[in-house]
Amino acid sequence: MNINDLPFLPVVYLNKLVELMAEERIQAEYILRDCGINASVLNKPEAFLSVYQVRAVVSHYLGLTAQSHAAIRYGQRLDLMTHGLFGFVFTSRLPFREFMTTIYHYLQVRLPLLVLEMRHENDYIALRVSYKQPLNELEAFVTQAFLTSLYTLVSLISKNISLHFQSHILSNTHNLEQVLAAHIELNASYNEIRFYAAESHQTRLPTTVNLQTTEHDPFYEHSLVVRMRNYILRHVDEALSAEDVANHLNMSVRTLRRRLADIGMSFNEIRLEVRMQTAQRYLKTSNQSIERIANLVGYSDQASFTRAFQKWSNETPDTLRRRYRVKQQHGHKHTQTAATIINTH
Repeated sequence: MNINDLPFLPVVYLNKLVELMAEERIQAEYILRDCGINASVLNKPEAFLSVYQVRAVVSHYLGLTAQSHAAIRYGQRLDLMTHGLFGFVFTSRLPFREFMTTIYHYLQVRLPLLVLEMRHENDYIALRVSYKQPLNELEAFVTQAFLTSLYTLVSLISKNISLHFQSHILSNTHNLEQVLAAHIELNASYNEIRFYAAESHQTRLPTTVNLQTTEHDPFYEHSLVVRMRNYILRHVDEALSAEDVANHLNMSVRTLRRRLADIGMSFNEIRLEVRMQTAQRYLKTSNQSIERIANLVGYSDQASFTRAFQKWSNETPDTLRRRYRVKQQHGHKHTQTAATIINTH
């Protein structure tokens, strides 16, 4: 079989690109038509795009976008829901190494033409990406987007992350710091992302070291954040404090804050991320009022929730809901149009 005919990406990834095009006022429906893609496929999350279809869409998009580092901007949009990892990341209780290994195996099945290799070193875990078949000009876009999406995902748990690109995948980082707050290495031997243990970025370990955990698991702090997120999600409608979470984890507030600081995070940052991502799901998938959603994610009033949400996402809850519904109606319109064309012929 010709490589161009092989299934490459789930159609949900195309939905995110269409969403990005709409924001840039690029006419996605004409691009899809030129690429031989029936718009009705956008409502079929189980469908796959072929290598040819992905190559055609990406080529059209890159020829029209005015954005610098377009692939990396796109990769930042590949959120937990797009990867199908929302529930797992929020409810997993696995140690960090097992957590990342599970994600690795899952993504290898979800993205069949990508070759993912995981390496467990003493102070970091690396996830390397290559391809079963050469994709030529498509490799740069897909590699940048995929590794950036992993950075966005794991930055929910750690800030000690670096990205490594071969020269033909990413040749310069001009203005990239305005897009992605990550350490990036160019001219690397491989394309990979590394997640570092906290102590590899410390001059010394915290003074109170738990020999049952930290000494044998340098990623203890990362696992701590996974457990924190799980607990906060299960009590997302409550006004949880750092003291509440520390008590649940059987440690002092001071120890909790110090361990989070080791990986560049804070209690307030993690709690806000859980609340806001949960609120996004309510806004997109339910008819609950914004006041009710505010209560469901732990806010006593709508005004404070709206301020927090706008600061976090750069748009109000109402704006996000209206934008998402317009996009859904737009997709439904295309589905009806495509069905009409099919029936006519």
